Amino acid sequence: VAWLSASSALFMGVALFALLNLVLLTVNGLDAYYMWVQHHLPEGVTLASFLHNSTDTLIFSILCAIAVLLFVFRGYLNFIENNRWLKTMAYAWIAQNIWLVRTTANINWWYIQTYGLTRKRIGVYVYLLLCVIGLVSTLLKVADKKSNWFLFRKNAWAFYTVFIISCFFNWDEIIVNYNYENYKSSQISYLDLDYETSLTYTCLGQLYKYSSA
Repeated sequence: VAWLSASSALFMGVALFALLNLVLLTVNGLDAYYMWVQHHLPEGVTLASFLHNSTDTLIFSILCAIAVLLFVFRGYLNFIENNRWLKTMAYAWIAQNIWLVRTTANINWWYIQTYGLTRKRIGVYVYLLLCVIGLVSTLLKVADKKSNWFLFRKNAWAFYTVFIISCFFNWDEIIVNYNYENYKSSQISYLDLDYETSLTYTCLGQLYKYSSA
């Protein structure tokens, strides 16, 4: 009975990951087609909606990936013999999510090149970095047969470190410098002055310098 239960769980895990990989492969394939083959967005789709849809898909996919991996590899399936296919499917699922992170980062960069830098667009990259950290740590959990506590502990410390390091940067000054320099060189065609002046006092010096130029 124990063997049958383990065998059934293994089959269900492989089938689940196979279906998830197929769905995500379709999404990644469509993104790659429009971004690197057609070199333009689908008709009727704006860059903003493309970025938002990609980010929403990534959030949902990451949550599904971690939830499914934690559930499937929570116990004896970590150690059962002949689980090579299960791990291969899990690795493929993680790799596809990392590719989706790359695609979202590329779309966000297009958006920045077109409309300039903002806090939210910087936040997208911070979120993508945290996604990569979470996926890599999940990969290590599966490969090295670690516990769920290992995953939570490593991610908590990694996320804390990222947030601490981010505090050392004056993001508002970086935003103003990037937008004005690229506007002057015609890299971006639009400068949102209302947004620039709504930033904190830490960039007042930069705003004064560019307004006097």
